[in-house]
Amino acid sequence: MCRCLILTAAGVIALASTVAAKEPAPGTAGLGNVALAEVLDVAKPYPNLVLQVRLQLVRANLKREQVKCSGGRFSPQWTNLGGAHLAPYQCPIGKRTLVISAAQTFFDRNGRKVRSDDPQLASKAATVKENGLTWKWK
Repeated sequence: MCRCLILTAAGVIALASTVAAKEPAPGTAGLGNVALAEVLDVAKPYPNLVLQVRLQLVRANLKREQVKCSGGRFSPQWTNLGGAHLAPYQCPIGKRTLVISAAQTFFDRNGRKVRSDDPQLASKAATVKENGLTWKWK
């Protein structure tokens, strides 16, 4: 049991910090499909990013519904968040690919912040907010 707690804590710490763009974070179930609309919801507080995406869609003559992104997914060990998406996101739009990284902040059912070093984070976290977005185009 102790070994599981150590592995879980390592995954929690990795998820609480900014996630590397190419590797899914520990504690996630790998990559899954994410609609561009969902990624743009996360990006709403970043108008420059939203504008860049819209411009690239126009350049590529694509509609938002035609773009399929990939993103991390919480593994089933996350009681309330299992299967939910999280950064890093990768969105191929025309000849370019948008890569977005973010930090995650976790909250319990009462809206209280859950410390990222809490060994029970995976069971306590009911919602996650992604912030501190950074992005690059490849």
